[in-house]
Amino acid sequence: MPNPTNPQTLNRFTYVGNNPIRYNDPSGHAGCETGKRCLNPKVTASGAKKNMPASTYKNYIGAEPDYRGIYFATQHVSTNNAIVAAGFAVQSQWFNETWDNPNNSLSSSYGMAQATTEELGGRDPMDPEVAEQIITERIDGAVSNCIRVKRCQDDTDNFIAAGIAQNGVYPVGWFHAASLPKTGLNDPSADWFIVMNKQGEVTNNLFNPFPYDRQNLSGMNFSTKFMLNLFAMDVKTLMELGYSLPENYDDVNWATIDYLLK
Repeated sequence: MPNPTNPQTLNRFTYVGNNPIRYNDPSGHAGCETGKRCLNPKVTASGAKKNMPASTYKNYIGAEPDYRGIYFATQHVSTNNAIVAAGFAVQSQWFNETWDNPNNSLSSSYGMAQATTEELGGRDPMDPEVAEQIITERIDGAVSNCIRVKRCQDDTDNFIAAGIAQNGVYPVGWFHAASLPKTGLNDPSADWFIVMNKQGEVTNNLFNPFPYDRQNLSGMNFSTKFMLNLFAMDVKTLMELGYSLPENYDDVNWATIDYLLK
């Protein structure tokens, strides 16, 4: 794919930057390291934004998987874990090297994981391996706590918790297992329908802290349901590319996920 900042890509007679031992390019669109999955990075929401009015862009986001992020995940995630790779894809979709770096004092999160200073703990946010570690820590920690407080009781619960938590966990993020609304006074399992559809309400004597307006980008509000939708689409796409669901997620009920996302 031609890149004005890399003269090698402008020469139509060179193949993968004249380094065919390290790279290959089966699609003819984008090279990748030999032995790694190759994916043509399609035009994505973040790329399309430049040429779209905000109202159109708002409707476009979330309409398809995070192809740019999935491309990054196939290049940098070291495991076959579709859960971690999807979290990486969702976060790296929005990665902007000029903005999301430690030298930008205006940025509040850094690198492909969109990691906070507290999460990084001195690690290099621009290192993709660190980004993978951050995503793994977010998901594993959140799901473990969700199981411990009995809000997560099956693989579907674990999947939903992972889909929300990949965007950040308490105290620096927005996922806190113990604060999830319960299904009932005597049933501690999470009521995901309330989480997805009734953010900010008091239900079953427990306040649902998940905000409907998660973040604001050019006037666009992203809800909890929106975040789960992105994650689920990316998981399915990565599974088509050969990634697999690990134990504690492999019996996810997709019909339940689809119902929650309506």
